[in-house]
Amino acid sequence: MRKLLLFACAFGMIAAMQSCQKENSGPAPDGKDAYFGFETTKDFTLSVNYGKSTQVFFEVYEENPFDSNNAIKDGVKPVFGATTKADGTYSEVIDIPSAVAEAYIVTEQYGVPSLVKAQVTNGSITMDLTKLGTKSAPVTRTGTYPADMAILCDWDSYGKPVDAKHQSLPAGMLEALRVALPPSKHVNVNHPEYLQAPVVTNIRLTKATNDVKLVFAHMSASKHTTLGYFTYPTNNPPASVNDVKKIIAFPDASYVNDKGVVLESGDYVQLKYWDGAKLVNDFPAGTSIGFFIIPGSYNATTGNVSKTIDPIYTYLDFNATIQPDPQYRQHNLALGYKVPNTNPQEKVMAITFEDVLRPNCDNDFNDIIFYVEADGIDDEDIHDLPEPPYPPIPDYIINYEGLLIFEDLWPCMGDYDMNDVVIRYKSEVHRRGIDNSVIKTIDTFYPLASYATYGNGFGYQMGSLPTSGLASVTMSTSYPSVSMGTFDVDPGSHIEKGQPAATLLVFSNMHQLLSSMSGGEITITTTFTNSKQTLREISAPPYNPFMISESATGRRDKEVHLPNYAPTPKADWLGRNDDRSDPSKGIYYVSDHSFPFALKIPYAQFLLPKSGVRIDSAYPKFSNWVKTNGAQDADWYKHPDLSKVYIK
Repeated sequence: MRKLLLFACAFGMIAAMQSCQKENSGPAPDGKDAYFGFETTKDFTLSVNYGKSTQVFFEVYEENPFDSNNAIKDGVKPVFGATTKADGTYSEVIDIPSAVAEAYIVTEQYGVPSLVKAQVTNGSITMDLTKLGTKSAPVTRTGTYPADMAILCDWDSYGKPVDAKHQSLPAGMLEALRVALPPSKHVNVNHPEYLQAPVVTNIRLTKATNDVKLVFAHMSASKHTTLGYFTYPTNNPPASVNDVKKIIAFPDASYVNDKGVVLESGDYVQLKYWDGAKLVNDFPAGTSIGFFIIPGSYNATTGNVSKTIDPIYTYLDFNATIQPDPQYRQHNLALGYKVPNTNPQEKVMAITFEDVLRPNCDNDFNDIIFYVEADGIDDEDIHDLPEPPYPPIPDYIINYEGLLIFEDLWPCMGDYDMNDVVIRYKSEVHRRGIDNSVIKTIDTFYPLASYATYGNGFGYQMGSLPTSGLASVTMSTSYPSVSMGTFDVDPGSHIEKGQPAATLLVFSNMHQLLSSMSGGEITITTTFTNSKQTLREISAPPYNPFMISESATGRRDKEVHLPNYAPTPKADWLGRNDDRSDPSKGIYYVSDHSFPFALKIPYAQFLLPKSGVRIDSAYPKFSNWVKTNGAQDADWYKHPDLSKVYIK
C-alpha cells in the first residue's frame, strides 16, 4: 500500500473546508435506529455448553480452520477466545465481524470435541453438546464394513457400538496426556524417549482374563476414524497382516458427526478374543492385542465403514505397505498411567495414534487416544505418563486487527474516498485463563496515509472504564518523536486529564509523523487496577476510537467518532452542517448521506481507494451493504475493484 502524505489540497477541497462553517443541521429523526450505523462488527450473544463439569479454553473461528492434515490453515485466525466456567458453560456478548455467517468452536483441551460447528442465528452463536442430536434406540447396523474384518457388535444410527457402556476416566489422566502430548507439537520436543528403542506399541497380557475394556479417551482428528483390534500369541507373532483377524470395535471413534454426539470420554466396549473361528470372552495368557485405525473411514450418512486408505497398525511391520521407511512406521505410543489413590497401585495402558502418515505431519501422536483396562498387562519397557501436579489453564491472548478511516471535513461531507486519515490497528488483549479477566492490553497503531489538509490527532476511549481504573499506561514508538501538541495529558502516560472515562491520546499531528518516517508505529500498553477487569467494560479493541480534526493548530473540540459512538465531554460541533448528531436521542456522527464520517474495517488486508475514487466505486458491494442496512454483502471490504485501489 502506498503510504502518502499530502501537505496541500486542490482548490476545490480548500473551498469545501472554508464552506464548512459551524451551522445547525436541523433536528434528527427519533432514535439512532433511524440511521444505518455502518457497523462492520456487531454484538453476538455467544453461548457454549460442553455438557460436562470441566473448564475448557476455546476459540471461535468464522470458518473451519483445519486443513486435511488436521493443522490450522495458514492465515486463519480466531475472532474470539475464552474459558468456560467449571460446569463447561460460557455466555457473553462479544463484538466480532458482522460478516460472520458460520462459526466453529475449537479447543485443544482433551476430553471434549476439538471442533464443533456452532449455530449462527439472529445475532446468536450457540454450541450446546447436550442438544446436538438426540440418541435413538439402538438399531441393527446401518452400514457395511470391509469383507476381511469382523465386528465386535452392531452400531446404532449415530455410529456408536450398541454394547458400549460408560465409566469415569481415571482422575487426572486427560491432563497427563495433554502434558505429555501437547497438540501440534512433535513428540520429540518433550519426550524423545517415547520413540527410542526398545519400543512397545501393543498390549501384552501375562494372565488369562475375560475382562478387557477398550475405553475411548479423546479424539482430536477432524476425520471420522474407525478403531479396531486384533490378537495374536505373544511368543508367535504374525508374519503378515493376513495372519490376524481384524475386528471393528468403534466404527466412528469421534465425539460428534453429522448425526450428533457419538462418543464421550469414558465410553467403552468389552473386547473379545478371536479363537480362529469366532469371538469368545476368554483371553488366554500370553496374548498380545494390537490395534488399527482407518482415518476417514466412517460415513455418518450411510453408516458404512470403508477402507479409505490402508489401515495404520500398532504392529509396525504391518505398516510397511504404507510407509517403506522403517524409521517412520511407528504411528502409535503405548504409555502407562498410574491411577491415583489405588492400593495396590493400579495402572491402565494408553494407546495414542498419529493419524497422518509420517513424517509429513505434526507428529504429536494424539489424534486418537484410548486406553486398555485389564489384569496382567505387561508394562516392561513402557513409559509412564507424567504424574501430578498438572499446570492450570494458561493465560491467553485475543488478537484484533483492522483499519480506521476518518473523513477530516466533518461536520461536512467530503469526497467519499475515505482515505483522509487511515490508521491500522493491531491489538492484543491478555486474559487470565482461569476466569477470563483482562490482565493488560497492548495496542499498536500504524499511521498509513493522510490526504487531509490539516494535521490531525488520534485517540481512543476505553469503553465505560473510569480513568481511575487505569493502573499504568506506557508508550513505545519507532518514530523519532511523537508530538502531543497542546493536549493536556499526564507526562509519559498519554492519559488525558479531566476525563471521567479512560481516554488515551496517541498523537496530535499525523502529518508530523508521516513526514518523519514511513512505516512507523506507536504501541501503548495498559494495565488495570481491578484484578477482575472485564473485557465488556473496556470494550473490544479498537475501543471507541476518534480523530481530532485540526489538532495540530491547537484544536481539541472537533472529535470524529464512528457512527453512534459517543464523543468525550471535550467535543463540540455536534449537529452542525451535514452531521445529524443529537445526544438527547443517542444519535452521534451520522448524516443523511450514504457514507459515514468514520469507518472501522476489521480486515488488515483492506486496500485503500485511490485518491478521488469514491469508496462505493472502489468497492462495488458497498452500496448494497448500505442499501440493505448491513443485511447483505457484510464482507464488502474483501471485494475491491483492483483497478480503483492502491495495491500493497
